[in-house]
Amino acid sequence: LFADAVVLTTGGFGASQAAIEKYAPKWKGFPTTNGAFAIGEGLDLGQAVGSPTVQLDAVQVHPSGFVDPKDPGNPVKWLAPEALRAAGGILLNEKGNRFVDELGYRDVVTRGIISSCEKLDTDITVHKAYLIMNDAANKNFPLPPIYMKKGFITKVANVKELAAHLSVDEATVSKTISDYNGFVEAGSARNEKGESTFKDPFNKSVFPVSFDLDSSFFVMWITPSIHYCMGGLEIDSSAKVANTTGLYAAGEVTGGVHGANRLAGNGLLDNVVFGRIAGVSAATAPLNKA
Repeated sequence: LFADAVVLTTGGFGASQAAIEKYAPKWKGFPTTNGAFAIGEGLDLGQAVGSPTVQLDAVQVHPSGFVDPKDPGNPVKWLAPEALRAAGGILLNEKGNRFVDELGYRDVVTRGIISSCEKLDTDITVHKAYLIMNDAANKNFPLPPIYMKKGFITKVANVKELAAHLSVDEATVSKTISDYNGFVEAGSARNEKGESTFKDPFNKSVFPVSFDLDSSFFVMWITPSIHYCMGGLEIDSSAKVANTTGLYAAGEVTGGVHGANRLAGNGLLDNVVFGRIAGVSAATAPLNKA
C-alpha cells in the first residue's frame, strides 16, 4: 500500500507487558484497563522509520480497576471511574482503615494503595483496596447495573456485614466510618466568607456524604491498573511525526502532549484536537511526484 500521507492512531502500549518492561519497568506486572490492541505496534512502526520518542517512561496508572473476586489474577481490569469516589465513595484497606484522600490526584491515590494495602501473591500485581459507597453516594452517581451483573459489587446490609465481608474487626471498621462522619460534620462548617477550611488527616477537604452504620453499603474491590501512556512518537504542532516525511500521528501513540500525568478527560481532547489536525495535515500534504 503506497500513500503520500499516513496517519497513525494505533493507541498506546499499556496491554503489552513486554513494552511496559522495556519502557516503564516499575509498572511491570500491573494489570491494565487497556484492550488487547494496545501493544505499541504503531510506536514500533514510527521508530522503524526514524521517529524519535518522547517520555516513554511516563505511564499513568489508574488507582481503581475493578477486581473480579472470582478471577482476581486476570490481567485486564474494568475501570472503576473517579465518579464513584467523587459521589462519596471512601477507600479502605484490608484492615478496615482509610489511608488516603479519596479525591486526590490519580498518582497520589495509586501510591496510597500500593503503600497501604496488602498485595496478593499472584503473577499480576493486585492490591486489596476496597471502595465503599452507600445509598446517598449511589444517588449522586447511580451504579451502572452491569457492575453488579459482572460481580464487581457486593451489597451488605450494615457495618456488621461489611466487616464480615472484608474479614476485618467490626470495631475497627465502625471506628473508621464514625471518624469519617466526624470529618463530614467538621467539613460542613463555614467561616464568614462561606468557606470551609477543615482538612482531615489525609488532607481531604470535600466530604460528599456521611455513612449510617446501620444502613446498606456497596463494596467494590479495586487495584491500581495501567491506564494511559503519556509517552510516544514525537510530533509537531501539525501532528507530523518528527524526522519523517508524510507520516502523521494523533492520540496515545504520540508523546509529550500531556506531560508526565494526564488529567482525566484530556485523552479525548487530545484525540479530537490532534486527530483533526493530523487529518487536515495529511489531506493537504504535498504529493510525491516520484
